[in-house]
Amino acid sequence: MPNTRALALLLCLGACASVEESYVDPNLANFRAEEIAELVGPPATAGQAIALAPMPGENSTVSQELTAALAAAGYTVVDSGTDAPVLRYQVTNFRQGILLRVTLPNRVSSRMVVNGRPGPVIVRDAS
Repeated sequence: MPNTRALALLLCLGACASVEESYVDPNLANFRAEEIAELVGPPATAGQAIALAPMPGENSTVSQELTAALAAAGYTVVDSGTDAPVLRYQVTNFRQGILLRVTLPNRVSSRMVVNGRPGPVIVRDAS
């Protein structure tokens, strides 16, 4: 049974935070880019374009891994500044787990991963 306090906190974090850039905690060795791609979900059409929001101190390894994971999911990753929706993502330590959060123009999705086990996905409308 999920921890209701943690779920409530996730909802608050997802609802209150405003993210302009992407961020991955540099101390997270066990983060997998596929987990972010899973939160994004499948593209509406095959090859749908998506752009990645920049990260402070751009981490090319994370960007390359996420680009590959999104391509495997059916997206075409393009440069920001195009008409493609911009994907902003955060990966941070939270309590004894990892908080994953993705923001697209129409929605925000969050998930906790504890001991390698992903929790439920919390989705809210971003408009």
